Order: sequence, then C-alpha cells, then structure tokens
Amino acid sequence: MATKVSDLDALTETTIDDKDLLFVSDISANASKKIEFGDVKLAIPWTVIASSSYTSSPSTVTYDGSSFNATAAWTASTAFSLGDYTRPTAANAYVYECVTAGTTNDTEGEPSWGTTRGADTTETDGVAWRCRGSHVIAMGTDMSGVLRPGTPLRYKYGGTSYYGIVWACTASYLAIMGAPLAIGTSLTELAYGQPQRVIVRRFYIDGNYGDDTADLLSADGNTAFDWLNADAYLVHWRCINRQDAGTTAPSISPKIGGNVVATNNANKGTRPGTSWVNCSPVEVNTSNYDIVFDDAVEVACTEAEVAGGTNADDLTIEMVFVLE
Repeated sequence: MATKVSDLDALTETTIDDKDLLFVSDISANASKKIEFGDVKLAIPWTVIASSSYTSSPSTVTYDGSSFNATAAWTASTAFSLGDYTRPTAANAYVYECVTAGTTNDTEGEPSWGTTRGADTTETDGVAWRCRGSHVIAMGTDMSGVLRPGTPLRYKYGGTSYYGIVWACTASYLAIMGAPLAIGTSLTELAYGQPQRVIVRRFYIDGNYGDDTADLLSADGNTAFDWLNADAYLVHWRCINRQDAGTTAPSISPKIGGNVVATNNANKGTRPGTSWVNCSPVEVNTSNYDIVFDDAVEVACTEAEVAGGTNADDLTIEMVFVLE
C-alpha cells in the first residue's frame, strides 16, 4: 500500500503502518512538518520559503551585529570609520567595508573598485575598502519567529545551491552568515532546515601559536581531525586568544582538504583578539567550503604575528558546518 501526499499542510493525522510507503510530491511553502509512524520519525530536511515572502535580488543593506543599515553610494570628501560600508556610484555586485578609516578622495575622484571578494581597494587619500558580497535579503513576510539566529539556510542562484545560517531576521530583513549573495543576481530558492543540520566543532591550540605560518593542529597540537559526518559546508567561524600579540595579531583561517576557506585579508583570514572575533559574514570561499567524509580539517596560521614584546597565546576557534 502507498500513501501519497501532495501537500503537507493537508496532512493531519494519517495512519501509516510498517508496510506502507509514503510519497511527498511537494512541500508547501513556509510549511514545516514532521511525519510519525511506529517508532520512526521523518523530519522534512528543508522547507522552501514562498518566493512572495522575500525579494529575489539581494539587498545592498548591511547588518552590523545590532542593526540593519542602508548602504549609501560613495561620495567625495566624506569621513568614514572602520566597519562603515559604501557601494560604487555605478552599482556592481558588491558592497565595500571600510578597513582603513579616513576621508575619501576629493579631487582624485571615485576609486576603481576591485571585484575580488576579500581584496582591498585603496583610495589615493588613504581610505581602504574591502570587497564584500551581499549578506542581506529583503523580506516581504515577517518570518522572524521561524528564522531564528543559527537556523540553517539553503539558497540558490545561478543554478547552484549555497549554504549558510541565519545571523538575524526582522520583519523587513534577513542577514546571513555563509556563502555570499550576488547583488543583481536573482535568488531562485530560499529554504531553511532543522537545527540538527548545524554542527559546531571547537579546536584549541595551547601556547604561542602565531610565531610562524603553519597548520596548527598538526604542527603545534600534534593532532589531526578528519570529518566523519555526511556532506556539509563550513559557513562560519570565530576565534579568540588568551593573550594578544604586542604589535600585530597573526591571521587564522580554517582549511578543508588542504585548502584555505577564508577570503578576508587577501585570503589570510581572521585576526583573533582577547574577545571573540567573527569572520566576515560572507567570508567563505565557495570553491573550498564544502566537506565530505574523511576530509581533513586544519587551523592554519596564514600570517605570523608581530610580537612587539608579547606573543599571541592559547587560541580557540569554533567552526560552524551545515549538513547538505
């Protein structure tokens, strides 16, 4: 006997015994259902959100960890602080984060914007901008009660599915951490998953870790870590150390299968501090962020410290993976 369900919203209490087969031909948008029979529970892995519930073109709005902010076009002779964002006057597929504060060009005009994510464009007058992908989607339906921080996401554009987690969601905007969005490229699918699809792994490196470039788990920790789970994607990481380097902190990036995942700071990654430092929300290199069974995971020091009297000591890094 076979039971076919064309709309999970229509499924209430259906008796299914151990000889039955259940076919689900469609999952209604915004529906999240669990089907139970006997001792078996079947949770729907991804719930597709109705396209009417969000704007298909990613937004130039940015999220700073506490609020959503409009991204203004670049203007001359304007003061910018670290962490501010701008966009070119002739919009391209990126927004740009200020990584060297100052006042923008006056007579020299608008800079020639680079389009390599994580790379910097430096103005003649010294202000430096780091190329970022979009990390915000404008919402037409308030899904903040469903899309809680840390919820796994799958989104598709250009015929490819990408993965991330919810950073924040309001009635108007959804901020993601994970694979970057491309401004001007339409999303063809947005879906969320169950919390069990998120796996967090923590690694600790004892003592001075930034004195040289190295793979820290093997070189400093005398250990190794292989992925013994199903296919997944590394969508976020953050790091902290007990003591900072005196002058310049080392740069850290996760590696999967021998490949650096960070795009920030010319692919060098994140500089830890004595409080948690998150990677950029869309810092991952999508050519390197997928992981399969038995892949090696490493923590790479990609740029050595400038000690200046003290060393960077006792590193902790947390990596967030989303199962496919």
